[in-house]
Amino acid sequence: MNDSDANYLDAILTHIYVPYAQIKHRPNEGQLTKTRHQHTMLTRVIENDHAECIQVVLENIFNGTIYPTIVDHVCSTGRTALWYACRKGDLDLVRQLIEYGHAHIAKCGVLIVAAQNGHTNIVEYLLSKGCDPNRRAKNYNETSLHAASRRNHLAIVNLLLKHGADPNILDYKKRTALEYAIHKRHIEIAKVLIYHQGGNFDKNQFGFTPLMAAANFNKTPIVKILLDILPRQQALEELTLLACKYTIDGYASRRDQAYCYFEKFLSKSQNEDIFDIKTAQVQYEQCFVPLLYHELWEEIKRDTKEYDLLRNAGDIEIQINEHKYKTTRLIDQSEPVIPTALIFGSYNFQIDLLFSQSFPKLGLCDICLVNVDSQDDHQKFFAIIVHVEDFWPADIENVSIENSSDSNNTKNIIQVESQIVLYASKKCSDAVKQHSRKTGLHKISLIKLSNMTSSRRHISAIYNLHSLPEEKRRALLNPSSTDPYYHHEKLDNFQELVLNSFNPAQMRVINYAERMSSWNVTDRLHLVHGPPATSLNVGTGKSKTIAGIVIRLLPKLSEGKKILLCAPSNNACDELLKRILNELDSKYETG
Repeated sequence: MNDSDANYLDAILTHIYVPYAQIKHRPNEGQLTKTRHQHTMLTRVIENDHAECIQVVLENIFNGTIYPTIVDHVCSTGRTALWYACRKGDLDLVRQLIEYGHAHIAKCGVLIVAAQNGHTNIVEYLLSKGCDPNRRAKNYNETSLHAASRRNHLAIVNLLLKHGADPNILDYKKRTALEYAIHKRHIEIAKVLIYHQGGNFDKNQFGFTPLMAAANFNKTPIVKILLDILPRQQALEELTLLACKYTIDGYASRRDQAYCYFEKFLSKSQNEDIFDIKTAQVQYEQCFVPLLYHELWEEIKRDTKEYDLLRNAGDIEIQINEHKYKTTRLIDQSEPVIPTALIFGSYNFQIDLLFSQSFPKLGLCDICLVNVDSQDDHQKFFAIIVHVEDFWPADIENVSIENSSDSNNTKNIIQVESQIVLYASKKCSDAVKQHSRKTGLHKISLIKLSNMTSSRRHISAIYNLHSLPEEKRRALLNPSSTDPYYHHEKLDNFQELVLNSFNPAQMRVINYAERMSSWNVTDRLHLVHGPPATSLNVGTGKSKTIAGIVIRLLPKLSEGKKILLCAPSNNACDELLKRILNELDSKYETG
């Protein structure tokens, strides 16, 4: 059927009375029922956009030749003639169906399809006729505001909000209209919705606020809008929570991204007179201290999974000497008192004087798993090493070192006695005592999991910021782009050297360090950064790069000059020295 058939159609319709649905007899039920066609005559001509045929059908509906109920008949597609007219964007046709055909505006999501297709004039007309802006589609549970926001129809979003559309309604994906605007980077629509809600937002099913979602998708313009409207403390807390979520989930890159937004927001005021150092200090503490604790706990959980925790023996056997009960020192008096204990013990560890191999050794701030075996149960407790004192052989200075390539050579291995103190729960201490009484053995086995030295120092550094002079605190908490400490020094006209076994990135760092030393560059700090090594990742070779720097600088040291190498723990120092010795030429290995 097309427009050329309009006259023929008109001639037929004037002589017959056309129903809009067939009558079908159901033998099993003995009753007559209506069956829906995929299309009625009216929906067919509207969908095919046959203008003259549409008018012929409408005239015959209005004069009674065709059942008038055909206007609201729901086809097998679940749609009415008004729905197709709204999708088409024909305002005159929509008016005829509503004003003369008395079409129901509350059927089949007519406002939603008009909003989705960007027909602003039809949306405005439907709203003026009393169409509910919060009516939801059956299948998707979405509103017109969802559809307009998702399709980036700004004028329609404004119209819907003006007529009472609720921006907090969730669709079948549990998303609001603002979430669609954020996800699809519809900045102007996001701005309208944000200012309309005035910063009063609910969290979605994943526990994300709009600010957290915008930061999650790295939608910087929308993040800036939210940071402008949200209360300062609320914004900082939400960014902190986002970083905590990433820490727990193990997304290091996204966690750093959340850090970046946090720091930019905290220091966005460049006016020296406005910036409040004390407030910034408190906010830094509130953000980074919980994050450091989260990181430490996730590291403990990750390391714990790498061990068979049900085995009977641990890595290190400790001789227990004494127990002392303690109680935690509470920061908040409303918190319950936690009974704890100090467990004093000792053990022996081995040291290879050639550093060709390493042996298990406990260090200060090591986090350990205490295994307590009994006939009925296998109990496990966490404990922290809070004191270590090593007793080296008195004649250690006179011990001769024998070079050997034999890995089974034990002449260079010495025994060292170490006394330690474990900080654990009282329940752990009681279990150890009970085990000792039953077995007559005052011994426990430990598995070394992680070390909290770095976390402890990070936390102490944050709390100790207040002890720095004001100008240094300001430089750290509110850095300026003009600050030379944050600029990369350019050292030109220097020949790039290449060392075997080092990749280009490592060689750039080594050459840069050599230039700094040779040219006596200013005493600024320079950072070499890269992801840490894990059980699944061998790291980027930071320790190897440090060894390369030492190799290049040693021959150039003048008499009396030394290189100071630092590491966060004794074990880390041993590991770093082993890396350096592996890279040095034989002439340096022999002194």
